[in-house]
Amino acid sequence: MATPHRRARRGDETGGSTTISLVVLTPVLTLLLFAAFQAALWNHARTQARVTARTTAARVARAGAAPVDAQADAITTLTGSDIHHPSVTITVVNGQVVVHVTGDAPGIVIGTSSSVDVQVAMTVEGWDNL
Repeated sequence: MATPHRRARRGDETGGSTTISLVVLTPVLTLLLFAAFQAALWNHARTQARVTARTTAARVARAGAAPVDAQADAITTLTGSDIHHPSVTITVVNGQVVVHVTGDAPGIVIGTSSSVDVQVAMTVEGWDNL
């Protein structure tokens, strides 16, 4: 005697919906992963630029270093970092040292780099005010 075919229970019939969900969600999840990694790279490059700008401003404002020498040191520091095409501008106006650092944060894929732009101002300290 032939065994009767069992009827599938409701809920066991997924058909191709799992496969379709996987095909649709995989690129979306991959894109989100790449975006998160790209954001982390940009944040790291921005932190490097901010630290360099703050250190450079402190050298000029507090240690009395020449702006030209501090600018050269800052560019050397940034060239060895993750920032591509660094640019450092130092201006001293009205007792304020302003350091402006720009560059490009690296990207995951070629052509996906993003720009980094940081500006730090610091008051010049000295004995002239006494």
